[in-house]
Amino acid sequence: MRCERIFTFFKSKIHLIISTLCLTFWMLLFLIWYKFKIYHVDFHIFHEAFKKILNNPQELYNIDIEGWGYYYLPSFAGFFSFLGFFNLTTAAYIFLTFNFILSILLILIFNRILISLNLKNKWSRLSFLLLVSNGWIIFDQYRTLQTKLLVSLIFLSIIWKEMYYRKEEKEKTIFSFTLNYFFFVFALGMVPQLIFLFIIYLFHDIRISNFFKRDNTLRLLLVVSIIIFENFLFFIYPELISDFLKGFTGNIDEKSIRALFISDFQFSNKYFLIIIRYLMLFLTIIITLGITINKRISIEWKFSLFCITFLFLDIFRGYGLLQVLLPFILILFVPFIQQERSWNQFVKKNYLIIIGFLAIVGIIFTSKDTQVFLRAFPLFNELPLIILVYLRWSILTGLLAISLAILNFKNITISPFFKE
Repeated sequence: MRCERIFTFFKSKIHLIISTLCLTFWMLLFLIWYKFKIYHVDFHIFHEAFKKILNNPQELYNIDIEGWGYYYLPSFAGFFSFLGFFNLTTAAYIFLTFNFILSILLILIFNRILISLNLKNKWSRLSFLLLVSNGWIIFDQYRTLQTKLLVSLIFLSIIWKEMYYRKEEKEKTIFSFTLNYFFFVFALGMVPQLIFLFIIYLFHDIRISNFFKRDNTLRLLLVVSIIIFENFLFFIYPELISDFLKGFTGNIDEKSIRALFISDFQFSNKYFLIIIRYLMLFLTIIITLGITINKRISIEWKFSLFCITFLFLDIFRGYGLLQVLLPFILILFVPFIQQERSWNQFVKKNYLIIIGFLAIVGIIFTSKDTQVFLRAFPLFNELPLIILVYLRWSILTGLLAISLAILNFKNITISPFFKE
């Protein structure tokens, strides 16, 4: 009887177990590939920042390791400052373990969101979970000891709570507002590029006509207070503000703000790059404002719409933030999935979703580095196939966007963007 209960439990959680095994595979692949030597320049910079914020905070942005510096807000270094007491190798292993736990929690919260969106079939949910638990983007999070898993978990948790309050028709308390804003601002300390998402979230339920109402004013003051509290070093050492802005803007050069369709090409005309850079930024700002002022769309769909826009325009290294963007992009497919029992019927009724998923598979399993891809697949090193390699991001993101556009226009009655 006990064995039967255990079997039933595992059967009911098989989608979560498989996803966790995938995460374990990618972490072990990284460790074996690098012979358990954990080192990356990104974490070396983090570790230096952790030590400096404890011993010499005014020098937080005076870090230069292999030509790279610390570009995050002080709140990130302050939160993980305890790792500065360990040597680099020990701190790296602790952070890797932390990242692995975060990736499992991310799977759990994303599964909850899918359930909240009425995706009841666990095998259908598994197809979504597999896309966020596999690929080189997961491998790179373990390899580089980056923070995108933490950011993704924070954003997904906030959205899940928003969906919960809406479903239960509960009024958000001041504590709930404070907690959400606190973690959102903390996440922005690691990905300042996603300030657009914060604007969407902050003004989601604030109408222009009610902007100066007491509750809204207090909410904005709360946000300002949280920003000051989390980054109080800026007020103790004002020079850190200019150091941060100098490092952040210096890191965002013509190599990092570039549309996906030209990301692998080199251009000698710097004015062309400047035009492309600011055109993409202008489009992102316009789309952000359009999403923000639209009060008919739920917050999860606003986030999802922005994330696919951000990836397509590749503003501020959209690929580098793919771990954060991907779960929200996948959410866009949920309303249209037909949960059929027969595989033939499933493929027939979900062919557009399958095309979109194949595009995502191509994105997460195709190395960002073109030369790495060509070394792995030398067949593509000759014309005309090499053209496909250089244009792969344009092809894959275009395929993804087209499949989503057709799904929405073909199913207007159930599209979250056309509801009255």
